Amino acid sequence: MTELLADLLANPNILAAFGVGFVAQLLDGSLGMGFGVLSYTLLNGIGLDPKSVSATVNASKIFTGAAASFSHVREKNVNKSMLLRLGIGGVAGALIGSMLLVTIHSDQLKIYVNIYLLFVGAVILYRVYRPRQQLAKRQHRTIIGLFGGILEALAGIWGPFVTSSLVERGSSPRYVVGTSTIAETIVAVTVTTVLVGNLGFAAVSQLALGLISGALLAAPIAARLTKKLPTTVAIICIGLLVIVTSLTRLAQQLL
Repeated sequence: MTELLADLLANPNILAAFGVGFVAQLLDGSLGMGFGVLSYTLLNGIGLDPKSVSATVNASKIFTGAAASFSHVREKNVNKSMLLRLGIGGVAGALIGSMLLVTIHSDQLKIYVNIYLLFVGAVILYRVYRPRQQLAKRQHRTIIGLFGGILEALAGIWGPFVTSSLVERGSSPRYVVGTSTIAETIVAVTVTTVLVGNLGFAAVSQLALGLISGALLAAPIAARLTKKLPTTVAIICIGLLVIVTSLTRLAQQLL
């Protein structure tokens, strides 16, 4: 056991995953997004197979999401009606996305995912400077959950789409972040179950240990530290990181 732990700690990728998990959880705790984007960007950037990337990120989200969900329930940051609709749509989308993931050729999928991540990074930056409309709009929570579930399965991304869409439509950020976190955890369980069922537990990389450890360490101090981090700066950093990494990977795959 000691030797295994030493081998894991000596793996630079696991140490990188630990750092990403820690920082991503700090951001995710206040913005409702960040963990999936940064984790997927790291794993995709080191060349992990897309199926393994999704399985690893979602397996990690089960643990990190459970810890965050407990805190949100305790703080009463949950809207039950929103949770029901997001959960139903999210699980349906997770099933669709997971089945697409196991049938699409990995090389093609890597290109599509990097193009999508490039788009996500641009959208994140765009939302920084776009005045948020607080007018009441139709929520379409089930549909938002459906597409969020598909994107979560294909690219480990839930928050940038679901959280931002609901807040933009006038929902309270407090309840959006809390409720979306619980729904995302349910979706992560669905995606992980489907992928492990089709590909086996080998689909979950050891890097999940780094992501989970870093995130769990950050969870107790996330609320205090994220209060000092300007939201705009955090969002810009996430967007730029995703764009730069996606462009780098696209260049490697296409040239």
